[in-house]
Amino acid sequence: MPLSPPDLGSLSVFDLRAHLLAGSGLPGPRANLSLVDRCAAEVDLTTLRRLSGETDEYLATCGTAGVGRAMAGTEVGTETFAALLGVLTERARDDRWRVREGVARGLQLAADVIAPASAVWGPASPVASAISTWTLSEDPRLVRAALATICEPRLLHAPEAAAAALASCGRATTLFASADAATRRTDAWVSLRKTLEYAWSVAVAADSAAGLPVFRRLLDDPSPVVRSLASKNRTRSRLAKIVDRAPDPPAPQATAAPQAAAPAGRAPSGR
Repeated sequence: MPLSPPDLGSLSVFDLRAHLLAGSGLPGPRANLSLVDRCAAEVDLTTLRRLSGETDEYLATCGTAGVGRAMAGTEVGTETFAALLGVLTERARDDRWRVREGVARGLQLAADVIAPASAVWGPASPVASAISTWTLSEDPRLVRAALATICEPRLLHAPEAAAAALASCGRATTLFASADAATRRTDAWVSLRKTLEYAWSVAVAADSAAGLPVFRRLLDDPSPVVRSLASKNRTRSRLAKIVDRAPDPPAPQATAAPQAAAPAGRAPSGR
């Protein structure tokens, strides 16, 4: 088998698994993400769904990313869309972090395929529908999957995309802050917190005119949990540059206290 076949889809499932495992870069500090993307683009959906259920983390990541990318070819409301969204929902709850990242990566690849932005974020978009569904969930894993998908700079050039990212950040922050301290220390909620600690910076940087006033309110929020999330984002270079060069919001102007009415029958004093 050649070291890098021209088309991964031409391989048998046995040879494909062997090729992916040999080129995974694991064990090691970084998985081979370019190979993940190739697999997502070149392998048929039946095989990708099979890979997404593998016990090996890298194979499952490749399959999951491919299922996510395949969402680009579905229509919202169809059986195919529902089936693929079901697979992605299950993988977004997976205990393996690389598989969860495969969900976001796959939907980002789907957005690249669907382009332009007006189609990606329109009401008929399967990517926008998945993000919207997960953003409204009470499950921190699904909310986190929505955030990780949409808070990607290359996807946020259009105003409607930036608006969706800000809305997702707002909903996720509200959900996280509403959980009690013990709940926020569990794995799923820690994962959501780590994503929230950078997601706002991406969303605000995409549209600072709309995002900066919202973000400044977070810095002054009564909740220490919210302020902590905002402070973490404030240290991100992409956001720090925007905040530092933006003028401070105008201070509220003091209004003179109304003069007390004079007692009946007497004119107000001019003093």
